[in-house]
Amino acid sequence: MCVNKPHLDKVGVARHRYIKPKPAHLVCIFSNFFLVLLLNHHFPTMGSVVYYYTSVSGNMELKKQQQRIEMTLDGKGINYEKVDIAASQEAKDKMRALVGDPTALPPQICNGNQYCGDFVMFEVAVENGELEAFLKLR
Repeated sequence: MCVNKPHLDKVGVARHRYIKPKPAHLVCIFSNFFLVLLLNHHFPTMGSVVYYYTSVSGNMELKKQQQRIEMTLDGKGINYEKVDIAASQEAKDKMRALVGDPTALPPQICNGNQYCGDFVMFEVAVENGELEAFLKLR
C-alpha cells in the first residue's frame, strides 16, 4: 500500500511525496489475503444471497424498503449480490420465476435459486431475530 504523505518544502508549501511500502507491510497484506482464502475454503457459505431491486422508481416507499434491506444486510455483515431488474428484462423474468408470480415487484430476496421472501417477510424475520434462517444461511 503506497501512500503520498504531505510535507513542507523550503518555502512552507505542502507537497506530497511517494513513500514505498516496507516489506513487513506487504507480508501483512498477503498473509491477511491468504487467511481470508483459507477461511472461505474451510467454511463456505450455504449459498449466495441475491437481492432483486430496481434503480428506476418514483415510489418513495419502495426506495425506503430497498434502503432498509441494504442497510440491514450491510450492518449484519451479510454478503449479497444486488440485481437491478430495471437494467435487464432477463433479471426481471428470473426474479418473477423464482418468486412464482408473474407480476412480482421488487424488492425480493433469494438464496441461490431458493426464494426467501419479499420486504414484509424480511422485516418480520429481522424483528424476530430470525434473519439468518430467513436468508437460508444456516
